[in-house]
Parts: sequence; structure tokens; C-alpha cells
Amino acid sequence: MRFFTITLIASLIVSGICLPVRAQEARQYNLSQIYRLALRKNEEIKITEEQYNQAGHAITKARSAILPHLSFTALGTHYDRSVKFTMDDVSFEIMPQNAYTMTFNLVQLLFDGGRSRNLYKSAKVNREMTGNNLSLTRQGILLAATAAYYQVTKAEKDVELIRQYLQLAERQLRVAQSRYRVGEVTKTAVLQAELDLLNSRRELIQKKNELKIAKDKLSSLVGIEGDYQLAEPTPPPIPEGGLDELIKLALQNRLELMNNSLYQGLANMEMQSAKGRFLPTISTQASFLRQSVLFPSQEYASIGVNVVVPIFDGGLGLAEIREAKSMQVQARLDQDRLGKKVKLEVTEAYLGLESLTEAVKTLEKQVQLAEENYQLLSRFFAVGEATSLELSQALNALDRARKNLTSLRYDRHMVILNLQKAVGIFAAEYIF
Repeated sequence: MRFFTITLIASLIVSGICLPVRAQEARQYNLSQIYRLALRKNEEIKITEEQYNQAGHAITKARSAILPHLSFTALGTHYDRSVKFTMDDVSFEIMPQNAYTMTFNLVQLLFDGGRSRNLYKSAKVNREMTGNNLSLTRQGILLAATAAYYQVTKAEKDVELIRQYLQLAERQLRVAQSRYRVGEVTKTAVLQAELDLLNSRRELIQKKNELKIAKDKLSSLVGIEGDYQLAEPTPPPIPEGGLDELIKLALQNRLELMNNSLYQGLANMEMQSAKGRFLPTISTQASFLRQSVLFPSQEYASIGVNVVVPIFDGGLGLAEIREAKSMQVQARLDQDRLGKKVKLEVTEAYLGLESLTEAVKTLEKQVQLAEENYQLLSRFFAVGEATSLELSQALNALDRARKNLTSLRYDRHMVILNLQKAVGIFAAEYIF
């Protein structure tokens, strides 16, 4: 019984020790989870979302100028005495001591040259443009998050490659020391191996620090708290089609071009509103009043029409017309400029992808040859047919080839994503 109690207590202690360790294990994220975190926590996206909400409220404000306005006014007054009028022994209270007045007013705009309706339409177009800007902001943040994600995974690969290099350098040092003890090589071979080992240890510390900085940048961008690990990203899909097809698709999909088309519509509505300033403004007003005073009447209703004809406005109308014309010209110029920019971005990304694809193939072959060369020289060095310098050069060449291949693969992934963005399809399932 005593043995069972001791065993139970020991089990509870071990469990208590193990639980915090499990709780502190780093959580792993994939790229899709990083996207969702960025969309939920990034401050720039939140700011743009508020701008989109404000654009929605602006529609309500613009609509209010078209709809009728109904108001109610009440006034109560207490006098020091009432006023009466007496005639033929009959008394009439002209002003009671406690008087009140209630008025209902209804005002409706009938015509203002289309300015109010154009303002309402402009607010709706502006909200659509703000929605496109929100999608562009999300797209930009997600692309930045992807680049930071790749930077972390690339730094992790670099640390892994340095550790592999460190293992090879340690093995090379052991072989050099063994051969030096039996007199097969000089002290120079051992010193060269020790130098390679020291350099690899220094570089390992540097790469670990770069990994920490990369993880901190990603945490700041998407709002990750605490330590974490990242899953190896899968290669992104390459947009289908040739260069001409992708350019045509980009001209249809790019939100910047859509926004410029909407801006052209805004410029046209501004022109209509500017011309409408020279037309009369007509509104109607209906009122119903009830009061405690009998004179002239206790209650009555009225309706009126108000017409305002502009005669001189100090040049405001002409200035607005010129401004609207300038907006139309600007919109056309922007459309041409953006079209050229989109074509150039697609072309650069497409050709860059072709170049990097061929470069990756070349480097893969180079890594294969560097590995074979190092293995061969290692065997030659072990039997005295290769120098320590040749072996060190082969090791460094293998390390450079592996690092270059890793870097180039991630660069190729980013170029694919840049091509998706240039075409207008990057992260489409997340940004709309």
C-alpha cells in the first residue's frame, strides 16, 4: 500500500511537470492560417475597413438630400396674465396665460439641376471604389505576409544547411586530425579544417539571429503571439496561359483599372452637377399649425413652392465646370498610364519566372555535381590523394550551391505570386 501511494504521488509530480512543457510547445501555422490572422489583426486592413464603413454612411447622407424632411416644433409660453376682449357683455380670451404652438413642417426638394441625385450616385460609386481599395489593401498585406512567411522558412532552411555543413566540417576535422597523428598530412590540413569549423559555427549563430528577426517581422505583421513554427509552403500554382493571354486577363481583373473606370464616371457626374448649378432650384414646403390663441385661427395649414434662380455666383459655376473637365482628362490619362503599367508588370513577372525556372534547374544540377565532387574528394583525402585545401574548397562549393538553390526556389515562389498579383488573381478567395 505504501509503495502504491509513493508511485501515485510520483506520477502526479511527473504529470505536473510535463503539463507546462506541453503547454509551452510552439504552435504550427500554415500559410492559410497566416492569411486569416493577417485579415483579422492587421491594423492597416482595419483602417481601410473603417473607411469602407464611412463610405456607406456617406450614401445615407447623400440620400437624405433627395428624401422629404419632416420636422415638428412645439413652443409653450407662460404670461403674467391673460388678455381678454369683451363686447356686449361677452368675453373672449385673445391670449391665454398659458399658450402653446405646435407646427409640423414638410420640405421636399423637387428640382436642383440633378445635383442631389448626382451626389447620391457619386456616394455609391465612391463606396464601390473604397471596397476595391479595401481588397487591394488586403491583397498587399497578404503578399507581404507571404514574403515574410517565405523569409522565415528560408531562414529555417539556412539554419538546417549550416548544421549539415557543420557536421561535414566536424567529420573533416576528425579525418584531418587522425591523418595528422599518423603523419600522413601536415598541421596545415588540421588548421584548415578547424578554420572551416569555426566559420560554420559563426555562420550558424548569424543564421539563427536572422531567423529570429524574420519571425519577429512576421509576428508584427499578422499579430502572432509567442513562439511558433511554420509548415513548409507548397509551391504556388502558375497562372495558365501565354504572355498575351495573361495581359488580357490582367486588364480585365486588375482593381486599379476598375477604380479608374469608376473615377471616370465620377468625373462625368461632376460635370453634370456643375452644369446643373446654372439651373433653378425648386422645393415645396407644407405646414400645419395648431395653437392655443384664437386669433387669427386656432389651427391652419399652408403649402408653398420656393424657386431660386441663380443670377451671379462669383464664377463658382464656371470654376466647377473647368474642374470637372480636368477630372475627365485626368481619368483618361490615368487609364492609359495604368494600362501600360499593368502590361509591364505582367511581362516582367512572366519573363522573370521563365528565367528563375531555368536557373533552378541549373542549380539543381550544380548541387548534384557539388555533392558528387565532395564525396569523391572526401574519399581521396582519406587515402592521401587530395589536399585539405581541395577538400575545403569542395565543401564550400557544396554549401554555396545548396544555399543558392534554396534561396532561388523561394525567389521563384515569390515571382509566381507576383505574377498572380499582376494578373489580378492573387488571394482572390481571401480579399473579396
